[in-house]
Amino acid sequence: MTIPQEILTCFEELNPRAAALLSIADTSGVRLCVTNGVENILDERQAAPYYLHDPDNPEKEAVHWWSSIEMKKVECLVIFGVGAGWHWKAIQPWLKRKPERRVIILEDDIAVLSCFLRSSLAPAFFQDTQSTLLYVEGGEEGKSVVELVSWYLYQRPYKMVASPSNLQRSVLFFQALKSEITTQEVDVKSVLDEFFSFGEGQLRNFGRKLFFWKKSLQGASLFNQFHGCPAIVVAAGPSLDHEMELLQKASSSALILAGGSSIGALLQGGVIPHFAASVDPNPAQYSRLRQTEPFCLPIFYRSRALFEGLFLHKGPLLYLRGGDGYPIVGLMEKSLGVTGKAVDGGHSVSNLLIELAMALGCDPIIMVGYDLAYTDGARYTKNISESLQHGEEIAFTGATRGQLVEVPSQDGGTVTSEAKWITEAKWIEKFCKDFPHAHLINTAEHGLKMSGMEYSSFAQAVAKYCPKTRDIEGMIHLALQEAASIPFSLPAISHTIFHLSKSMERTNTILKEIEELGKNCADPEENHSIVELLCSLEQEDAFSYVLLPFSMMHQKLSLLRSFLEVRPFGDEQAKQAYNAKAFIERCQFLQHACKVHQRFFFGLVSWGWTIGNQLPEALSLAPIPEEFTSIPKEVIT
Repeated sequence: MTIPQEILTCFEELNPRAAALLSIADTSGVRLCVTNGVENILDERQAAPYYLHDPDNPEKEAVHWWSSIEMKKVECLVIFGVGAGWHWKAIQPWLKRKPERRVIILEDDIAVLSCFLRSSLAPAFFQDTQSTLLYVEGGEEGKSVVELVSWYLYQRPYKMVASPSNLQRSVLFFQALKSEITTQEVDVKSVLDEFFSFGEGQLRNFGRKLFFWKKSLQGASLFNQFHGCPAIVVAAGPSLDHEMELLQKASSSALILAGGSSIGALLQGGVIPHFAASVDPNPAQYSRLRQTEPFCLPIFYRSRALFEGLFLHKGPLLYLRGGDGYPIVGLMEKSLGVTGKAVDGGHSVSNLLIELAMALGCDPIIMVGYDLAYTDGARYTKNISESLQHGEEIAFTGATRGQLVEVPSQDGGTVTSEAKWITEAKWIEKFCKDFPHAHLINTAEHGLKMSGMEYSSFAQAVAKYCPKTRDIEGMIHLALQEAASIPFSLPAISHTIFHLSKSMERTNTILKEIEELGKNCADPEENHSIVELLCSLEQEDAFSYVLLPFSMMHQKLSLLRSFLEVRPFGDEQAKQAYNAKAFIERCQFLQHACKVHQRFFFGLVSWGWTIGNQLPEALSLAPIPEEFTSIPKEVIT
């Protein structure tokens, strides 16, 4: 029996590669059959053939499986394994109870897919507007499917499970797939949450910190000033507890860099780092950075770093370009002539420390406290709780943030990690591939396994790579003395703000016109008048330097959601209606973003006036128009 053409066409809509593979793949070892009068699938590719469903009663098995799954507050179910469709049929009462609920079924076996597409349940499946079937592969080929699912799950309470047969025959693949989707979903959520609140908190934080540039040095001036000097980059993993004494001794033979929570952990352990780094805007950074005040540490900071944490800092401030996702920061840097290499910095301050050590010219780079996993039940070094206030300690030791995932450990076993740590680990692995000359040594012997680096105990690494005493303090003093200041200019800032604000007014007007025209168009992006307005929109600096990332995020989310929302398959009218609705929503979203940024401009002028930094040209923007004083907290598609 061949696959019905209408079924194949529907399947091909989201699975073109799998549809092509179906015509050439060898599926002879797997066949659709009947057991006890009910359809089943028999896999005879192994020495011991087995059925994907209970041969006595597949439907009863599926109902039992479904009853064992806790579905409280879940609105989207991701199932690994399609089989003959009995598990999909078992969830129908739950699925149909709410029209917004969705089920996504992932299948990695072409032969099983071939059987399902010929099964009696396939026609009903592809007529169901709440169900989606995706072919997922391992390696690079499967990344697009993982990305699609991860973005679709944004703001949707979900659960990922496997069918009983897939738990038996593909448990390792399922665990890897679940880990990948969980990791990406957490990463997507952190990015989109910020963008769909218009980045207002980050803008306010950056605006107040902008005036710090007057007393800051260009961090890139220190790049390559420590050529050949070993560096010890310190994260806050549990393994740090055992290395404090040796870190004290190594401070005279290697450059020690710490960031975020590891700063306080080191100070509690009696180790004073040579450089600190700050990238995070969360309030906990305030108490951590306050601990550095008596030591006047030089601190590298980025535009996202918490303003309050740096406000009273007594040591040298070293500004680093790049990596914040907001083009307006780059425009300000360009306006003031801030130069030097921008650093990517990865996903955390721990990632940044590695890239920073390489940029400073250090070799090798010894990683301490980079467990990126729970060690003996501990999430962080014990010195973190000792260096935090009570409220912060509760936040760290209370409910786990992110979802837990079992991953391979360096010692050959497994460890429990979190999605955000896995993301950081993948960045480090990619860093090793992109910069093969960088010599990284990881001393967290029982942490998450990462490829591309040397593993060693900290004692062995220090003995081998830090054998001689160096004048570290002298090197730092000389580098700071020769570092370039930021060419701070109030007129330049004032002109940039005034120019952007006026451009933003024009941009907002254009968006309103586009919205009004689009409401009366079946396909707005094909309308000649709208196309002309879109061209005018793209010419505005406010769009290029401010709104573009917001537009791109909204557009990408709408596009990826359309793949799983537009039904029935192949219905061009339904697709056109969905795209038209998303287009209007994007125009409305960008208008709200315009208002938020206008409020940011006014707030920046007011803050500058308050601290004695008048911006003459931009003062003409005051007072704040009434329409900008009431802005929704967030607008989410």
